[in-house]
Amino acid sequence: MASAALSLPGVDITLTLGDTTFDLRRRALVAATVGAPRWGREGEVMAHVRAAGQAGADLAVARLPPRLIGPAAAVGDVPIAARVSSPEAVGPARSAGAALVLVPAE
Repeated sequence: MASAALSLPGVDITLTLGDTTFDLRRRALVAATVGAPRWGREGEVMAHVRAAGQAGADLAVARLPPRLIGPAAAVGDVPIAARVSSPEAVGPARSAGAALVLVPAE
C-alpha cells in the first residue's frame, strides 16, 4: 500500500519591532519585565532596560508613564512594550517610543 505524502501548510510567524524582526517559528520571544523605579528617575529605568538587553531579553515590558518610556526606548538595547490601562493611553505611549503597546481586554 502506498502512503500519501502529508502536506502541511507553511506558516510565516514573524514579529517586527523597530528595526528587528523575530522569527517565532525558530524560537520564543524573551521578554523582561522592567519594574517601576523606586525614585521615579529616568536613569533607573534606563539601567533596567540595559540590564534586560545584556541578559538576553528581546523585549522589555514596562508599565510606565510616557515621560519614562521615552528615555527607556532611547537606550535602544531592546524594544519597549508599554502596558497601559486604557485605549486612550496608547497614543501617548507610542509617541514616547514604545514599539508595542499592550492594552487590557475590555
